[in-house]
Amino acid sequence: MFAVLRPKALATFALAIALCPPFALHAQGGGGDAGPVPKVERSADAGTEKVAMEAWRRFLAAWDSGDWAPFLEMTTDDFQFQFPVGPHAGRHEGAAGKAALEAWIESNRGVRIKGRALEVLIAGDTAVFESYGESVPPDAYRNFEAIVFEVEGDRIRAMREYWGLADPSPTGAVRPAIDVDAPQN
Repeated sequence: MFAVLRPKALATFALAIALCPPFALHAQGGGGDAGPVPKVERSADAGTEKVAMEAWRRFLAAWDSGDWAPFLEMTTDDFQFQFPVGPHAGRHEGAAGKAALEAWIESNRGVRIKGRALEVLIAGDTAVFESYGESVPPDAYRNFEAIVFEVEGDRIRAMREYWGLADPSPTGAVRPAIDVDAPQN
């Protein structure tokens, strides 16, 4: 179960991650082939769910096809973009956030990722997608991610991405699940 991330609730998010079933268990069925969208747990209105799910569909389609225009059409001009690593790392707000999102997309031109949502939580104006993504070919990127969209009207005003639990090594190894009840060395 995921907690909804809010700037003031980062500790809650970290606790929710710690209490989640280990992400690695979801990878046992295979790689990043697109599967059906899992059940959606919600405490939001139908409009928020509709916009968030459409944005997610367009996000996955953009990685699959390389055409980001439909996804970008769903973002507000005053946008918050957060990415965990690399030249676009950090949280970018407003017009700078939209520019950072566009620069991040441009830096990924030609990259193809097959992804799928494993769990979805929608609460208030926020949707959290626990997902798995794998590059095509798969040895360049393989990861479990938490991607957060904030909805405003019929668009999304924020995208924050968190990841780093899987090893994208050429051997295809996924880090083993951590038993939180076992003594740690």
